Amino acid sequence: MFFSIYGGILPLRVLEEISFWKLQEKEHTTVILQTLEVLEPIYIQELERWHIDLAETEETANDYLRAYASPTNGRIFTLEELDPFIQHCFDQSNQFIIFLAEMINNSIVADIQRFAPIIVDHVIRESRYFVDITQKLIEGEVITFDPLDT
Repeated sequence: MFFSIYGGILPLRVLEEISFWKLQEKEHTTVILQTLEVLEPIYIQELERWHIDLAETEETANDYLRAYASPTNGRIFTLEELDPFIQHCFDQSNQFIIFLAEMINNSIVADIQRFAPIIVDHVIRESRYFVDITQKLIEGEVITFDPLDT
């Protein structure tokens, strides 16, 4: 069980995971924008908005992490206290996944760009992975990695 491994610092571990995962999602918006250079304006604007929203969520996770490290505060948040933020992170990623799927299915420009589906599918898989791994971490499930299971 992860709680027995991480004990009272499980919330810290969850925040570290969220910070990294939001950084990845934010960077993925940049990768998509730079790789699919001629997307329709609506998708460009939406990806730029996602970049900002994901950066804000990443910064919130980092604020919590800094609170842990602060010699004056050193406050340990419980999972219950962090639950609204954690739930927001899950919801945000799920909405990001839905947006990406809709974009790749509806964009005429993405449809004619050979690598668009490959790139976007990769981003979707990574977001799903981070949601799944963080949920398992919180629920205390054993996490295994099979490199052949992609």
